[in-house]
Amino acid sequence: MLSNLRPAHDCAPGVLALSSHLPIPGAGLLPVNSYLITATESILIDTGLAHDRGPLLDAVQGRIDLADLGWIVVTHDDRDHAGNLRDLLIAAPNATMVTNGLTLARLGEEWDVPPHRTLRVNPGARVRLGDRELGFLRPPSFDSPATLAVYDVAARGIQVHLDTHVTSLTEGRVILDSGHEFNSDTVIWTAGVDPHPLLAATGLAIDAAGRLITNPTLQVAGHPHVFAAGDAAAVPDLTSPDPGATTAPTAQHAVRQAKVLADNILAHLAGTGLRDYAHTHTGAVATLGRHRGVADIYGHALTGWPAWVLHRAYHLAATPTWDRRARVAADWLLNALFDRDIVTLTDHSRALAGALSQPPHPPGRAAPRHTDQTTTGPGAAARTPAPSTSNAPVTTPPPAPTPKGQPRPAPVRNAPGVITADPDTRNPGPPSRRTRSRTGRRARARARTRKPQATPT
Repeated sequence: MLSNLRPAHDCAPGVLALSSHLPIPGAGLLPVNSYLITATESILIDTGLAHDRGPLLDAVQGRIDLADLGWIVVTHDDRDHAGNLRDLLIAAPNATMVTNGLTLARLGEEWDVPPHRTLRVNPGARVRLGDRELGFLRPPSFDSPATLAVYDVAARGIQVHLDTHVTSLTEGRVILDSGHEFNSDTVIWTAGVDPHPLLAATGLAIDAAGRLITNPTLQVAGHPHVFAAGDAAAVPDLTSPDPGATTAPTAQHAVRQAKVLADNILAHLAGTGLRDYAHTHTGAVATLGRHRGVADIYGHALTGWPAWVLHRAYHLAATPTWDRRARVAADWLLNALFDRDIVTLTDHSRALAGALSQPPHPPGRAAPRHTDQTTTGPGAAARTPAPSTSNAPVTTPPPAPTPKGQPRPAPVRNAPGVITADPDTRNPGPPSRRTRSRTGRRARARARTRKPQATPT
């Protein structure tokens, strides 16, 4: 069988990618990759397919001397990961195999694995191999319990803590329940999708994740008049080869299911046929910062600027209404031409603390607008209101009448910008012309209706 190994290329500083593929009838091509990390003790991640043995060994020898190969990491026990492991251990006498116990058990069924040239690791372990530190994880999706995911701790600056919870986060200091502490300027909290607990109280059929079990028409199992969609529904995935698969709880499925749900409700009320929900996955896109992204569309991988543009185009197409799309596109265009906005952040903590420290005024009485102003003027004495000790209404005695022959005192007016504290001494100023006219008419009317009094003799 001819080799499918592609020309080796550098995928990162000090990392050589050895890419190949395996044709799968009726399914396409299965990617098979190996990586050579050049260091003081070079590391080979996986050994590729057996029919790529010659070209793979030549590619490794073209970069390093096989005597300098210190470690061979096997992430899977299948032949596309360990196809050339035995030959490489023979050609590289100083190399040590790094894998987990399950892979060692399976490989030991076929040939004698030298125990003195093996290093066992488990998911969650971090091992220093020469001047490199590698971390090992169990990926979220795998086809074998022996599968390992490997990441370079030094190159990525990543620390992964499994089965660990944050117990304290104060002023950038993170404390874990394992006792590990570190400083962090950025903290990102994420959570999985969990259906509402109310669904369990409805009495409807739910799956192990707490979602309502529906049929492809989005009708709840056993209740044809009840429909469900989105995160709350376990909708069968008709496009998956797995008969028990359900659609993922993502916004993309929720939006598409909502349209089918609305159409099926109208069809159910009209007594016509319902249609099944089926959506073929076309790929995935994601951004990795400004002008960087990754995408996988119909099996074609994109990175960098094209993937970032594709991600923006997809979200722009999903934005409702054309006017909103135009606003979003204009905003993105301005962001591409200019730097990001600078936002002024004002500290209002002092003003808020001062406002909260003021004692509340007694209930039942309006809050005074000032507390130390006095009223001056002819016939008025300077007064300061005493604090109220009761919620009873306050009554003010009427002013003393002006004796005959003396001029009436001038009205008391407040100086400009001065607020009178005591409502009893507040004077709104001279009456208006309309008020004086109304008062004169009332006085004349009282004079006409008043009975004449007898003059004493």
